[in-house]
Amino acid sequence: MRYTDRDHILNTASQKLLNQIEHQKDIFILSNSTVDGLVGSAILLSAIHNSNGNTTIRCFNSLKIEDFKIELTAVIDEKHDFYVFVDFDSNFFDLITSLIQESNYLFVNSDSRNLDQILQKDKTVTFVNPWIWQRDNDKENRYTSSSLTYLIAKNFDRKIIRSSFLPIVAAFSKNIDFNNNDQIELKEILQSALDLNLIERKKGLNFGVIETTPIVDAIENNTAHFIKGVTWNKENSFKIIEKSGVEFTDNNRIRTLNELEDEDFNKIFNAIEKYIEENYHHKNKSDDNIKEMKKRNRDLLFGYNYILTNEEASSILKNIGSFSKALDLCVRNQTFGLGLSICLGDRNDTMMQVTNQIIDHDNLIKSVSNQIFDEKWRFYDDKETIYINGEGILDEKNIDLFTSILEKSVSFADRLICLRILSAESDEEYKYTLIKPKLAKVDFVKIKKKIYDLAEIHDDLNNNDNNNSSSTSVIVDMINKIEIRVPIINLEVFLSNIKKIVLDAKRS
Repeated sequence: MRYTDRDHILNTASQKLLNQIEHQKDIFILSNSTVDGLVGSAILLSAIHNSNGNTTIRCFNSLKIEDFKIELTAVIDEKHDFYVFVDFDSNFFDLITSLIQESNYLFVNSDSRNLDQILQKDKTVTFVNPWIWQRDNDKENRYTSSSLTYLIAKNFDRKIIRSSFLPIVAAFSKNIDFNNNDQIELKEILQSALDLNLIERKKGLNFGVIETTPIVDAIENNTAHFIKGVTWNKENSFKIIEKSGVEFTDNNRIRTLNELEDEDFNKIFNAIEKYIEENYHHKNKSDDNIKEMKKRNRDLLFGYNYILTNEEASSILKNIGSFSKALDLCVRNQTFGLGLSICLGDRNDTMMQVTNQIIDHDNLIKSVSNQIFDEKWRFYDDKETIYINGEGILDEKNIDLFTSILEKSVSFADRLICLRILSAESDEEYKYTLIKPKLAKVDFVKIKKKIYDLAEIHDDLNNNDNNNSSSTSVIVDMINKIEIRVPIINLEVFLSNIKKIVLDAKRS
């Protein structure tokens, strides 16, 4: 791979965009339907507006490339002068280059796919991606798409530093760890927001709720890091507070998170850890594994909370984690205009809509999760893999909501997730999804390869004929997720083989 200087690429992109602004060109921003894409597009919109430019934004769902191609072709037919693509997968780059002249677009993203081929074509004047200049392939990516758009915009719009908190919101949606020493560039943006007093950093327990939440309610409604037997259980949440020894009432009023001291948080964490021990979460684990689990739990539950100083104390947007959650729901519900308005600072009519979305989400996920956990045959946990039968409860709209809780859960974050639901497209099909959470120790590349091999054995499944209802086929393949369509007639054989594949990957 040929590497290019970071500042040269960012400055070239900035100058290219500024040239369009100065000549009053019609700039069309296309955002992928992700929090990072939405935030990155909002940053560009603000910067272009601050510079008196002309721009329009539209969000696209890129899950199906053929649908995306149709929508993109329609946009190109509108004859805009310049296009900016934000947070689309690198696999889309060839399609875009085939439809738009090189001088008429920028493509900004942060993944690491297909970059050798792109760089061989010398497309770095239109393609902004950190792996072009980030030489250490063993390190985690140090950027997000929105952090790149921020750095591009910062070169020509000094006012954009007032939006330096936004890339931090997007980084939370990707579970980026700011304690990681590799995250130097994102830390620099965070430091700018801290220096400008846009963000206040407080150490404490992270339950994913605003800091004015009563402590018992915070533990009970902790879906940020779900704890089996505690989350959504008021009685056990109350017992944990009692056993912690923390003074949690003040004149018959339960104290809120922002009224607690560091020592209080430590006592509550110790009480949670004690509950986990007493309820067999450590059963059949070695001493080393238990020690590792305790460290993981502390890393999940304990850390810095990032507070947005300009938001109202009781606002759902006060905490960066809950701000990120609000944007994520806007993406999931396809209320992109609402999400964009939030990023741009609208706090009037938007807040009621955002609050209602979050209430609906919380009620839905609580109902769905309790149904699955209560019916034991639906949820099998062997301490390394969880197998979930979501038939009749989960659908394609809420499956991600449920699995996202498991991925960051104190109880399940280290497990491979295997889940099946009925297909929305046919009563004769299932959709089977495997997800590797960040903390799961399993060879997922090997699992995916075996699944493709299994698909070929079943019915020559790599013929790309997605209309063949009798075939088993992979329909989504991402770094940490694979989704397979399985006809009912193949289900039992498929399930048997999947278990063998997973077991084999654990041994490797």
